Amino acid sequence: MATLGAAHTMFFVMRWFMLCGVAMNHVIESRTLRKKYFTSYYNRCQNMRRMVYESDTTSVVNVRMNRYAFTTLCEILETKGGLSCSKHMQVDEQVSMFLHTLAHNEKNHIIVNRFQRSGETISRYFKLVLNAVCRLHKDFYKTPVPVPDNELDERWKWFKGCLRALYGTYIKVRVPASDRKPYRTRKADSRVLRDAISRPNGLKVTHGTYYLCDAGYMNGEGFLSPYRGQLYHLNDWNHPPTTPKELYNMRHSSARDCIERCFGLIKARWPFYVMFHTIH
Repeated sequence: MATLGAAHTMFFVMRWFMLCGVAMNHVIESRTLRKKYFTSYYNRCQNMRRMVYESDTTSVVNVRMNRYAFTTLCEILETKGGLSCSKHMQVDEQVSMFLHTLAHNEKNHIIVNRFQRSGETISRYFKLVLNAVCRLHKDFYKTPVPVPDNELDERWKWFKGCLRALYGTYIKVRVPASDRKPYRTRKADSRVLRDAISRPNGLKVTHGTYYLCDAGYMNGEGFLSPYRGQLYHLNDWNHPPTTPKELYNMRHSSARDCIERCFGLIKARWPFYVMFHTIH
């Protein structure tokens, strides 16, 4: 009996030591994890400071806007767009990752290394910020106003009632092999426009107004294109127009040239370009 009692005692002592060991390991692991978390949190704060908050110069280089514009955008996205801080990421870091991706067209693994986040985390928060931006479209969308009868701008005074210019641009996309055929054409402008008009919440042109559009579109109600078979592009003009059609085309091209410059500026600032059609 004494031997049996000693065995039981030894068993409980060993079990107690094992439990103590597990508890100690848990404490050590918890401290390690906490230390790692706080170290990562500190490094991320430092990274945000270097990328955005250090100076306007670095902020413009990394996220294409100065510090005031960046903090204002974060506030708007949070108060109006529904974007919120999560347990592991603040709003400013979410917006910074989003803008940095747009500004530099970086691959996901590059953003992973830059922000020390997983690829899944990068993709998830990119979509969250994008959804918040889309929810603000009514706040930032400028309703087109027709050119008035007393317009003095040399580019637009010839086009009374015009809502300005419509322009399409091409972007690089990757589509499944089975869907590639419709993308192998540069004659898609009219098809895209028809689709935009036919949608329930698509493009609407009020009666008596119109958009200027290039030769890729057909003349029709609400859309005015240049004469075909005549000089059109501004860089083609090395002499004054000699016919009414040439004069019209020159003025048409001069007015539309502004939207092409806008596209050039936008593409230069945001290489990760996601718009197919824009109206100026």
